[in-house]
Amino acid sequence: MRRYFALSAIGRDRPGIVADLAELIYECDCNLEDSSMTILGSEFAVLLLLSGENEDTTEGLFCACKRLEWEKRLTVFFRP
Repeated sequence: MRRYFALSAIGRDRPGIVADLAELIYECDCNLEDSSMTILGSEFAVLLLLSGENEDTTEGLFCACKRLEWEKRLTVFFRP
């Protein structure tokens, strides 16, 4: 069964942020359904709608978001 997830992230604007998020989506075997991105001063903000069919997608996204926060200094939030 397809499940949907909202993911938001904000952090200092820099090259590669969108690539980092795309890698997260790919690694978690999700699809990008919709997105909105903007620059707010020197900050980058994004809101993504993802979908996935695996039973462990929620757990995978949770771990991937925590890793992205730690490694890339982004504030990431997601919810099913």
